[in-house]
Amino acid sequence: MKIAIFSDSHGIIRKMLDVCRTISPDLIIHLGDFTRDTMWLRESFPDTPLKAVRGNCDFAAVEREADTFFADGLKIFLCHGHRYNVKRGLSELAEAAALMGADIALFGHTHQSHVSEISGVTLINPGSAGDDRRPTCTTLDTVSREVRIIDLDT
Repeated sequence: MKIAIFSDSHGIIRKMLDVCRTISPDLIIHLGDFTRDTMWLRESFPDTPLKAVRGNCDFAAVEREADTFFADGLKIFLCHGHRYNVKRGLSELAEAAALMGADIALFGHTHQSHVSEISGVTLINPGSAGDDRRPTCTTLDTVSREVRIIDLDT
């Protein structure tokens, strides 16, 4: 399964739409901060499933703060990251994900793309789709476990 992962879009929608048109993902994920931007993704790609969690800027959002799902035998944990203090380090997030048996934890909030492994959990931050300095997103292939960071300015 090919997953397009976005976070922190902050109203910048065009680049997310362009990526989804280019890669044709099997699933789209938005990790918060302007989950209302997912309306455009849902409208433009009605046949592509979309999962979203709310972030610290999503005050009236209906999305949950966290979610988990399975894909190709992997348990994937979704959160924005602010509740796990990801701006101060990733150990709290890694510990929570490991305790729930997650193989992968997807998070945002820092606006910096990141891929690492802690305590057997792969931690992936797609960066910020709405960052005007260096917008990024990430793709994840759940079969090969390949993670690719995409620079949205190219």
